[in-house]
Amino acid sequence: MIYSSKNMDGNHINDLIDVLLYEAEILDNHQYDKWIDMLTEDIEYKMPVRITREKEDKETDLELSKSQYHFIDNKESILMRVNRYKNEYAWSENPPSRTKHFITNVRIEKVNETESIVKSYVLFYRSRRDNAYPEIFAYERLDKFRYENNKWKLAKRNIIPENSVLPLMNLSNFL
Repeated sequence: MIYSSKNMDGNHINDLIDVLLYEAEILDNHQYDKWIDMLTEDIEYKMPVRITREKEDKETDLELSKSQYHFIDNKESILMRVNRYKNEYAWSENPPSRTKHFITNVRIEKVNETESIVKSYVLFYRSRRDNAYPEIFAYERLDKFRYENNKWKLAKRNIIPENSVLPLMNLSNFL
């Protein structure tokens, strides 16, 4: 499903959909240097902790913590993670996980000629070693893309987990 605001042309929509699909492909193929090239220099990449609250508790914003995060990354910390994957001591990814990012329910809102907000749902599938039971993790992504140097780049990603307890052994993969 793709939904977009009415002030967008088909090329704008198709370009952003292509970026999402290309990103999923290169992440699944562990081509992290290519992914780094898709990020702006001021990238914000974070995943807040989801909190389970009773219905009566009205002081919640989508049940997300405002002070606790699974991670808050910028370009420098992402580069450190990518460089760590390349050395022999990255045990959590040796051998590399087999992953798939299934992207659906894409909604695109044009902010201006050079920025767009893209919301999507992702089903992340990860198989490790010879384990018969894969890890499956659903989340929503709230992205801001910026058009720089004739291509769309990811400027901000907020990952909203469906689970309050993550169904993953670790967070060694990019979401």
